[in-house]
Amino acid sequence: MNKGSKKIIAREFLFIIGTCVVYIMLIVSWDILYRSNYRDREEINKQIDELIDFESLPYRLKVYYFIKENFSVDMPGRIEFIGDLKDQTLALKTYEYLKDNNKVNSSEDQFLEKIHNDKESERYLVNIQTLENQLKQNRENLFFKGVTEDMMILIAIYLIGIVFIFRYLIYATRWSIKQLKE
Repeated sequence: MNKGSKKIIAREFLFIIGTCVVYIMLIVSWDILYRSNYRDREEINKQIDELIDFESLPYRLKVYYFIKENFSVDMPGRIEFIGDLKDQTLALKTYEYLKDNNKVNSSEDQFLEKIHNDKESERYLVNIQTLENQLKQNRENLFFKGVTEDMMILIAIYLIGIVFIFRYLIYATRWSIKQLKE
């Protein structure tokens, strides 16, 4: 084998090795970012679960989640319900509904007083919605999904295609410069 052939083989081998190194770095980086995104998503879910723990909820939110989970009632959104529940007529209707279904142990006056004294539901709801928005942004992230086999093959095809084109652009440029010098 002559010296020119050895140089060509060595150069092609270096391109293949370089392509493999870049491919492995891409896949490992993607996997690291996916795992980081997954940990963030799990942490946000944990925080949301802690906030909507029934025992720690403010009273109006507790009423909302209690009705939503225990009855097949068409419920308005959380914001509308806790805002409207401060209205005396809706609070009385809610109390009567819960009393008719034997789900309230307090008197009407105690129920209305707890509704009126609840100042934390709005703040709690803002915290929950902030975390839900963070979770939504996390799901819209490019790295929400891990690297599948199809994606790995697609990345390999793109990378090989780019390196193949790039390599021949280098060869053509070198040849052109060499021809201009002669």
